[in-house]
Amino acid sequence: MNETVVEIQNLKTYFETDKGFNPAVDGVSMTLESGRIMGLVGESGSGKSMTAMSILGLIPKPFGQILPESKILFEGEDLTKLSEKELSKIRGNKIAMIFQEPMTSLNPVYTVGKQLMEPLRLHKNLSKREAKVLALKYLEQVRIPDVEKRFASYPHQLSGGLRQRVMIAMALTCEPKLIIADEPTTALDVTIQAQILKLLKDIQVRLNTAILFITHDLGVVAELCDDVCVMYAGEIVEKCDARNLFEAPLHPYTIGLLKSLPKINEDVEALYSIEGMVPNLVNTPVGCRFAPRCDNAKAICFNKLPPRIRMATQHEVLCWQYDERAWLDE
Repeated sequence: MNETVVEIQNLKTYFETDKGFNPAVDGVSMTLESGRIMGLVGESGSGKSMTAMSILGLIPKPFGQILPESKILFEGEDLTKLSEKELSKIRGNKIAMIFQEPMTSLNPVYTVGKQLMEPLRLHKNLSKREAKVLALKYLEQVRIPDVEKRFASYPHQLSGGLRQRVMIAMALTCEPKLIIADEPTTALDVTIQAQILKLLKDIQVRLNTAILFITHDLGVVAELCDDVCVMYAGEIVEKCDARNLFEAPLHPYTIGLLKSLPKINEDVEALYSIEGMVPNLVNTPVGCRFAPRCDNAKAICFNKLPPRIRMATQHEVLCWQYDERAWLDE
């Protein structure tokens, strides 16, 4: 039985702009469990990274705010209600993050070793000697060769793949219950990407850690994830296990994403693409946010918010297509 690590309930993260409020994350709910990898999928601007930043309490203030009705439950506490001091004891300790571009996440003026030792000394209250022993251990665990040399290196002296391994080692130092990986393989070539994915899978199995894996690459989701949430315009439009997503997708947006993938056994001149653009969230559409781009949209889709429907065990979809009221209105 997998234990619930983080439960997100009705998360709403809004940003104030000169044109009004932008609901970057609007009513997101999900459960992250130990020993499972949750994929969070969607195109750029769908709210994936803002969801991760909300969990860590890294929303820039005063322009960004998590609305009071939101809940992020972790170890019996609501993270949205904690002070900055209380959150700093959790970040990098019980919840860690691996960012997309390690070169901008690692400090260029400190050695890899110094940066690895910092969370150990801060959260575990270890001596320099103890912290170094553990830091070297984690560098070995992420399969970095010649760890003593890399420990004394600066970030610019490492390749992109090694820098990303350092970021993973840093995330592991305090053995967190949740690791958030925000597109950690985007800037890497295919060979290195496969190695990083295998490493994350090994970590999940060995440490029984919950992982939230943010990506726009459905191929990575198929290879790595146990469960998937598909985001569009700040909302989760479909939620299910990874196998169901590929074998029986329900939401028109998910179906469109899968249709756009190239297939080995098909010879086509141009790949399928979903027509239209993601809506401007400052002026959110009245009904379904995907309706203007949907081939199956009905009148009710443009006028009323779609219901969240559970079609099968653990398979949810936000769509009028699966509600009989949509057919009665035709």
